[in-house]
Amino acid sequence: MDERKAEEPKLLSHHFDCGNSTDGAIGFCARIKAKDKAEALEILKRVLPEEIKIRPCGENDEDNDRVEYIEAYLSPRNITADDIDEADEEE
Repeated sequence: MDERKAEEPKLLSHHFDCGNSTDGAIGFCARIKAKDKAEALEILKRVLPEEIKIRPCGENDEDNDRVEYIEAYLSPRNITADDIDEADEEE
């Protein structure tokens, strides 16, 4: 067995479920590979932008041309480990 493999901590795939577009206007999910919930949360907070510009992607070009802008705003500081609903072993 490769010694480096034996020394590396086993990573779990942590699934964040933040918001719910079924009940509210917006929601998002993320899956982060990390050794534990705390590390997964740290990684997500480092990589998640606070705003995202969204390109219109409707089926009607006339509708798309009328869109001035769409932006989604996120608040990484309000995400907690409680937003992790599962942690699966990598395959």
